[in-house]
Amino acid sequence: MIRSARKVGPDSIPSVVRRPPTSETRRENADQARERLRCAVMLTAPMLVGLGTSPAVSAQSAGTGAGPVRLTAEQDHQRLMDLLHVASSRRGPSGDPKAPDATNVDESKVPLYTLPDPLILKSGKKVRDPETCWKLRRPEIVEEFDREILGREPRNAPRVKWEVVTTTREEKGGIPVVTKNLLGHVDDDAYPQIKVNIELTLRLLQKRAVLFP
Repeated sequence: MIRSARKVGPDSIPSVVRRPPTSETRRENADQARERLRCAVMLTAPMLVGLGTSPAVSAQSAGTGAGPVRLTAEQDHQRLMDLLHVASSRRGPSGDPKAPDATNVDESKVPLYTLPDPLILKSGKKVRDPETCWKLRRPEIVEEFDREILGREPRNAPRVKWEVVTTTREEKGGIPVVTKNLLGHVDDDAYPQIKVNIELTLRLLQKRAVLFP
């Protein structure tokens, strides 16, 4: 919608004129759709960190439509900040030990704090059996990790279908492990013109005395 003022006389007022979208407008809309899909994928990526190495997200063009925008790391960061309406991010501590805001490595300078007891419910009752721990205390701990550390998964996050690309038995640090390279195919119903894949490496012990949680 474009507002234009037509001066017909001294009492004329602006009129609203509807015009068909131009090729530039359609291109901007396509870019915005691609970015929305990309944001959804990036927001779910932290949930995968616990499974292995940091996932690498790649977008490839498909079909004859317009390809994805090629940006530098700085441009990509700024564009994502703009889409999330984040004006600035908090600066972290400096890696220079002589800087005023250097990272503290002296434990004696850490203010006193009390960690929550993992075997006490929010209600103050103690966990006395495995069933209470699994059904009551564990969900409380997961909620705190989602809220304070990992972040919540968006409700409209696209589905990811995983496939095992390679499986290798090897040793890491003298410990026998099974290394699986996975490829996650993100559902592209929101924008079929691009394909988004997530590469993930998962390592498990070949022999283990207990089951993993």
